[in-house]
Amino acid sequence: MEKSLLFTKITKYWLIFTIIYILMCVFIISSNIYFLLFNILGVCIATYFKYYFAFKENKDKTSSSKLLKTYLIIFLILVFLSTTTFRGHHLSLSFKNWNLSNVNVIPLQGTFEDIKAFFTGADYTNLTLILGNIFLLVPLAYLYPRNIKNNKFYKTILACFLTSFSLEIFQFVFNVGAFDIDDIILNTTGPVLFYPLFNKSSISKIMDNIFYFKKEKLAKKDWLALAITIIFFLGIFYILIYDYWFKKPGYGVDVYKETPCINSKTFAFEDEFYKYYYACSNNDDLYIEYTQDFLGFDVKTKYKIVDLISGKVNNINSKDEAYLNNEYIIKESKYSSLEIKTLNNEEINFNLSNANIKLDNYKTIGYNDDTYYYYFIIPNNAGITNANFILTNEESNTARYLEYQITVNKDLTVEYQEIN
Repeated sequence: MEKSLLFTKITKYWLIFTIIYILMCVFIISSNIYFLLFNILGVCIATYFKYYFAFKENKDKTSSSKLLKTYLIIFLILVFLSTTTFRGHHLSLSFKNWNLSNVNVIPLQGTFEDIKAFFTGADYTNLTLILGNIFLLVPLAYLYPRNIKNNKFYKTILACFLTSFSLEIFQFVFNVGAFDIDDIILNTTGPVLFYPLFNKSSISKIMDNIFYFKKEKLAKKDWLALAITIIFFLGIFYILIYDYWFKKPGYGVDVYKETPCINSKTFAFEDEFYKYYYACSNNDDLYIEYTQDFLGFDVKTKYKIVDLISGKVNNINSKDEAYLNNEYIIKESKYSSLEIKTLNNEEINFNLSNANIKLDNYKTIGYNDDTYYYYFIIPNNAGITNANFILTNEESNTARYLEYQITVNKDLTVEYQEIN
């Protein structure tokens, strides 16, 4: 085939592909991770056709090695980008923000905790984290052996280990993640497990047919092995991307009793600011049930609220106190509270005339440019205290002043009034 004819043929395919590729990017450009993945896919397809035509038309025997070397580089770039800038981070070129708390050098402790949380607390996020780390570098089990001279098993595994180590160092240095020895172990475990599949099985023969442009005939067992492998990796891929692309937002929370409530206010416990009471005296059948979306299935876990409050069960998310905010739990403040309203993004500061009381901000609610600050008045000693609030607007360079007289009685009850 003449070079001009070959150029026309390549241009024709390239033009069709480019149009499809641009349309795909237009529809998914709103999410940067989609944009990255489709760009990588586009580059990989274009690269394959480029070296395929070079092999077929120009008899370039180096096309296969160039193709696999290009794929290796593309994959390494994809790994570094997808674990840093394209997962919501922005690279920080400041080397002054290193935090040693983001370093874990104790092998497998965190992994065992994640596995325990998965089985005992139905925390399915930990499963995807572990699987993601195991499968992150698996393609290198095929790519490294075909790009390393005189390759042997240990050379591939060493290269995978150094790749993972470099990635962890990169995340720590540029403040886009933590250095975790568990990630390195799991990243290296994947290539160890799948090295035989990609180098000593019928799957490796099939892949070599594709990337070395061969035409070796495949037996039925080879096609069966290929089908099983594809289904397996598609299943793993689905598990890994489900939370990011398909998971239903939030989860369901339901509080219920299995028997009628015997109305009798009963003390449950108290913390620094509140006292909690059961609204019923019979609480052994009072449950909170969580419904989570796991790969499209609703998974329900339920806990006795009495066990949660007593501390017998502590694997629930401590930030989620839905079991303390329902019709069966009465929540009472231990202290009087003071409400201060700021206007137009004012900054708030205050000072106290003595130490008879302490003000502790427990809630802040914003409405447009106005904000409400709520303070607990915590008494220390009996007496009168003046609380002076300064509300400053930096844009207009103005300030407002509010003053309250707060009286603590001998029994430590609190009264207050605003002073004009």
